[in-house]
Amino acid sequence: MNSQLRRRIGNSEYQISKVENPDREYQQYRQLLTACATAGEDDLFALLEGAVRESIEALFESIVEHPDSRVALQFLDYRNYHDYDLKVRDVTDPNAAPVSIDRQATKMSGGENQSPYFIAILACYLRAYKRHLTGRVAGPSLCLIPIDEAFSKMSGDGIRHSIDALKELDLQGFLSMSSGNIPYAIDGCDQVLTVSKKKTHHHNQEGVRNIAVSLTREEALQRYCTR
Repeated sequence: MNSQLRRRIGNSEYQISKVENPDREYQQYRQLLTACATAGEDDLFALLEGAVRESIEALFESIVEHPDSRVALQFLDYRNYHDYDLKVRDVTDPNAAPVSIDRQATKMSGGENQSPYFIAILACYLRAYKRHLTGRVAGPSLCLIPIDEAFSKMSGDGIRHSIDALKELDLQGFLSMSSGNIPYAIDGCDQVLTVSKKKTHHHNQEGVRNIAVSLTREEALQRYCTR
């Protein structure tokens, strides 16, 4: 995925990093995996040191006998095996070091915060649709990404760059946005579906009806970009 994401998106370049969870039990489990690669059918535990073997046996017993325990649930959650981070680098500054999104999020503006997480969503869908694989055989696929309020905090340039990234990664977006953001997104959209509210009155009761209208790019440009 990093090879797919390591391309310029606006003035930024993104990279996903991971480090192994340093907690003792996860280190021991990695030792078990290493032993599995070299052990025969009957001598797996013979390759493990006494303390590691005892810890692994206790863990397996907890998973089997007490599957709802805290230890079992934490260990069965794959997200605990590594610490992940999304890093961004300003490509306009050749000396700039990558910045950790997790560590710098509180110092960023709304748009600066939203853009990296949009990229993280793209990375997840790249993985799901196997678009990250090199040498894959191209085949029919929707590769559809639905995102609600996709660009609520982004600038116009950020919206354009995000849609360009969708196209470059061979993905298709189904994006919900306010009408104010349509002028920035329209050049990258093949179809626009607008939803407006209409008040209705029936027997002295007021209601609201949502009316959807499908527009081509040309129709949307006329409606939203010529005001």
